[in-house]
Amino acid sequence: MKRNDPSQKKVSEPKNTAISPLEVAHAQIAATAEKIKLHPKLLDHLIQPCRVLELDIPVVMDNGVKKTFKGWRVLHHNGRGAGKGGIRFALAVNREEVTALATWMSLKTAVVGIPYGGSKGGVHVDPRELSQRELALLSRGYVSGLMELDKRALGPFEDIPAPDMNTNATIMSWFVDEYLCCQVKNQRRFFDDTLFVALNHVYEKHSRGKTDPLKTPYLDEYLRMIQEDISNFRVEKQSAEIGVFTGKPVQLGGSVGREKATGQGVLFVAEEVLLRIGPKLKLGSTLNGLRVAVQGYGNVGSNCARLFAKSGARIVAISDMWGGIYNPDGLDLGKLDQFLKNEQAQKRTPKVGSFPEGKPVGNEAPLELEVDILIPAACENQITGKNAPLLKTKLVVEAANGPTTPEADRILNERGIVVVPDILANAGGVVVSYFEWLQNITTERWNEISVEKMLQERMRRATAAVFEISQEHRATLREGANMLAVIKLADSSLAENPALRAELKGSHPYRQTAQDTIKMPETLPQLQEIVQSGRFEQLVQASHKYHVQELDDISAQIIKKLEAQPKGAPFLVLVTGPETSGKQGFACQIKNRLLNRRNVYLFDVDDLGVAALQQLLARLGGDDLVIAEGDKALSAETLQLIPETNRFGIFINTAPSLKLSNNLVLTSSDLRLLRQILNQERRQAMAPIATIRSWPWKRCIQLREIYPTWATADCTFNSYVAYELPVLKHLLGRKLAIAMEAAIVDHNLVALRIVHRLFDVLTDVPEVPPSIIPEDSVLQQLVSKHSAFEEMVRFARHKG
Repeated sequence: MKRNDPSQKKVSEPKNTAISPLEVAHAQIAATAEKIKLHPKLLDHLIQPCRVLELDIPVVMDNGVKKTFKGWRVLHHNGRGAGKGGIRFALAVNREEVTALATWMSLKTAVVGIPYGGSKGGVHVDPRELSQRELALLSRGYVSGLMELDKRALGPFEDIPAPDMNTNATIMSWFVDEYLCCQVKNQRRFFDDTLFVALNHVYEKHSRGKTDPLKTPYLDEYLRMIQEDISNFRVEKQSAEIGVFTGKPVQLGGSVGREKATGQGVLFVAEEVLLRIGPKLKLGSTLNGLRVAVQGYGNVGSNCARLFAKSGARIVAISDMWGGIYNPDGLDLGKLDQFLKNEQAQKRTPKVGSFPEGKPVGNEAPLELEVDILIPAACENQITGKNAPLLKTKLVVEAANGPTTPEADRILNERGIVVVPDILANAGGVVVSYFEWLQNITTERWNEISVEKMLQERMRRATAAVFEISQEHRATLREGANMLAVIKLADSSLAENPALRAELKGSHPYRQTAQDTIKMPETLPQLQEIVQSGRFEQLVQASHKYHVQELDDISAQIIKKLEAQPKGAPFLVLVTGPETSGKQGFACQIKNRLLNRRNVYLFDVDDLGVAALQQLLARLGGDDLVIAEGDKALSAETLQLIPETNRFGIFINTAPSLKLSNNLVLTSSDLRLLRQILNQERRQAMAPIATIRSWPWKRCIQLREIYPTWATADCTFNSYVAYELPVLKHLLGRKLAIAMEAAIVDHNLVALRIVHRLFDVLTDVPEVPPSIIPEDSVLQQLVSKHSAFEEMVRFARHKG
């Protein structure tokens, strides 16, 4: 991991009389380091950023005068993957603030378990004083300036910015367009040569890069080519370039649900917290009727208010930078939003405090009102040692970054006020950014219901993990979240840095060492280290334990719905997912967990047909349960067979989170294709090249017919499969070489590209024989002579 501390001269930055956000971030990490006995050298390594870029951005204003703005981009940690963090345009932006925010992003991505590091960017500017043209020139100047300072400053596998304070989807589209222009201008090749040629034509057409700053010709051409590829079943092309920025407009490669994702994540975390400790706090286990105050009414605060109100809470106070409004009976958010729109239309500054249906209060008033839940959604250092004794709430859910100082944290803890930390509570935005990036690099498009379900699942699991470690160490939720994050960052730092490992040899990096507990690898070096140290079997066991826990959790969800179903009708569990995702074996495992509950029947929808399933259901009663699996298990035709109250849908997917080397990432498509080669060779005696030839068409069918059913599932099961790669390389290395020779002989460029991609994926992966793979794993089903699929078909025919 490359680290540098540029000795650039200091520039004048905005003064901040409050405690520095960077001091807060460092204090939090230092306190965590003391709790887990982190080695001092490792602590120093985690505190220092990898890279700090500082730039001047000249902009020719509309009046012809050139004005220079100061900008920064800080990459704090990249041991777990590419840097990830927003770009903000604000007068409060300075080097220290950006570094602090990048540090919190490293902790945040680690807590929610996505394969990113942390970064952040910003420009010292008041964007309200700029015209649209000036704003576009500033945005483009920021990107081009960074790329001039360091050609790897930005990239889909290097550093991935997103929207933040005063930046939005439109600005992201300018960022991406300028990035593509810079790549063409600097003759940097893309993943696909035809794409490079097409964008080069755009560059020449627009007077060698000079064009209207408000337009996005490179991004438009890029998306046209990607869409054309999908419609012609040529999906082997990578679309990774567009993943360099997230938070883009949906029609320009963005993800649905991204704009409200941070607020949505705050809601999901709050709901999970109430389920766990709401009764103990005398709040109940739901939001119904709870009084909520929101400080800050920007994108995050406004979405929090709307979503909490929609879930039954009563929003009694809201404030913005000018003031606030209070109504103990609850504010009408629809009327408030309309009032603010009307104010803007009249060219007046929209101020929350001017809303007539409530009592005007000060900007910080929501912090001191008597409420059940307080949501600080403004900026850093809002809850301090001065006002912490005045808070009259039971639960604080931090939607802003760093709103609570360490002194205030201590006071709130002593007063019994529970604080849900920012690195957990507001992580929904970066999670959906990850979903957008995944969709970009795999050319998949997910609908809003799917995105929301996956976000809920991710936030629920992260909250559970924070509670678990907090209870284990008798720590606050912030301390637990920081411990979880710092341990993950420490693991990745040790795996990525041989010199650091050598320096710490013979001493314990921290109390719970990797030798005591196998951590799931998130980067290829971590996987290599586990294999080389002879701990691969422990990794398999840990992965299998995680798999079993997930199965038990889903089984519990099914049982809960079973107990609530109306009597007299059978219950139907529907299991679907792409080919070789493991849905057949998963259905068998669910069957084994439910045998003592009902008479259980297994049914393969694809093999036996929907009509046969209908006939089976007609003969069954309320004490019977059918587990039906197949590509069509969650199709509209199948769902019509039984009411929603009597069914439970599960979407099975592979969700690898392993960062490879050489700017590559393991995708679910890579993994499924490797599995498919094994599966079809064993069951259908198909040569690997035959499977590879048919793969683009099959994948398009999955994207069009199977993935849309994701939205109808009650839950998603994402199998963790990092340990499969060493086994797959052992089994497929020679076969892929034969497939490449066949593709060359056939002059089949599509197949050749696919094989090249698989070789790239497996190049640096160590080999391991399959002798220790669990019997009920997906891979073992593909390797062994008898698969769960064959058992299921026999069982279904016998019972059917």
